[in-house]
Amino acid sequence: MKILQLGAKVGVGTGIGKGNAGDTAIGTAFDNLFKKEFPGSQITFMNCRKKFSKNDVEVINQHDILVVSGGGLFLYDTFENNESDWQWGISEELLGQISIPIIVYAVGYNKFRGQRDFNSRFDSTIKLLVEKSLFFSLRNSGSCNAIKKHLPEYLHKKINLNFCPT
Repeated sequence: MKILQLGAKVGVGTGIGKGNAGDTAIGTAFDNLFKKEFPGSQITFMNCRKKFSKNDVEVINQHDILVVSGGGLFLYDTFENNESDWQWGISEELLGQISIPIIVYAVGYNKFRGQRDFNSRFDSTIKLLVEKSLFFSLRNSGSCNAIKKHLPEYLHKKINLNFCPT
C-alpha cells in the first residue's frame, strides 16, 4: 500500500528541537503507528504548508490513501493563504479533484481567543474535506466541538474524537 501522509509536522525527525514536546514527537509517533498498522507499506510525507497545484493533486492521486495528520492544522496564522485559510493551502476546486480515500487523523483546531474568525474559504474546504473523508477525527473534544461550528449539522456525526498518538 502506498500511503501519503500530509501535515505540517510529518516525517521522522520533523520538528526536533522546535516547538513544543508534541511537535517534536508527532512525526516519529505517526511513523511508528503506520509501520505497526500497515506493515510493508510505502509511506511518503508531504508538507501541507504551501499553495497546492494541480501537479500536487496528481502526486497525491498516485497513492492508495491520503492521511491528513501531524499537528494543529486548523489555524491560519503560521501559514496564511488565500486558498483555504488553514494550514493546507489547497483550494476547494483542487480538493475536489483528489480521487483516493482520505483519512483525517487526530488533528487539532487551534484558533485561539482574540484571533480573527476563519473566512468562508475555511468553511467550504473543511466541509468538502469532511464529506470526502472515510474517517475524520480531531485530537480533543474542544477541537471536535469547535469544528462543528463550521459545518452543517448533517456532517456533525462524521466528527470523531481520536487522541493524538503523542
